[in-house]
Amino acid sequence: MKRLLILILIAALVPTIALGAGLKIGPKIGINLANATLDPEAEGLDKKMRLGIMGGAFGEIALTEKNDMAIRLELLYVQKGWKFDGSESIEGFSVDYSATIKADEFVVAPFFVYYFKTEKVKPFLQIGPEFGFNMTKEITAEATAMGMTVEETTEIEDWASMDLSINIGGGVAIPVGKGEIMADLRYSLGLTDMDTYEPQAGEEDSSVKLNGIQILVGYAFALPTK
Repeated sequence: MKRLLILILIAALVPTIALGAGLKIGPKIGINLANATLDPEAEGLDKKMRLGIMGGAFGEIALTEKNDMAIRLELLYVQKGWKFDGSESIEGFSVDYSATIKADEFVVAPFFVYYFKTEKVKPFLQIGPEFGFNMTKEITAEATAMGMTVEETTEIEDWASMDLSINIGGGVAIPVGKGEIMADLRYSLGLTDMDTYEPQAGEEDSSVKLNGIQILVGYAFALPTK
């Protein structure tokens, strides 16, 4: 699936490359303020974001001679998931517990990018789908009672292998040297229910959709296309 998506994008860009449009490539790194939408929400739990890192590479090619519209393809490793904690009384003992759900993905994200016309610093808007391929699916839980702490990590069995999201955001491109520093802020909205557990008779169905606020910075090297 990943190779097919890349081949489709390359095929669509061949006419543009032949015209000598601007081509840029470079690395990207950033943070993901990861979270999830749960349905139903777990009662008695305080759900929190998981601070994850993300990074990889991108390529971008202009669609017009003015370089005001472009297609960008990003290949990134993204740490996703969420955290929660809570407490309860069990047989007269107070138990505090917390957990971190790790749902890291390798993502293929094509974007349509629109650049505003300015002389130097170029603001831009971007939107596009994100295809995520699960790399890690585990939960690390910790419980504390009577001064003792127990921790255990377990793999999540009922979890989807592929995730579809929609990303929307914007940023700025700042000329530096022979390239550009690119900084962007985006919101990633998960569309896929990652919980694949089939409820039994009498059980309530549930869903988990991943999302996050992502902040990235990269450097774009301009390449000749003729």
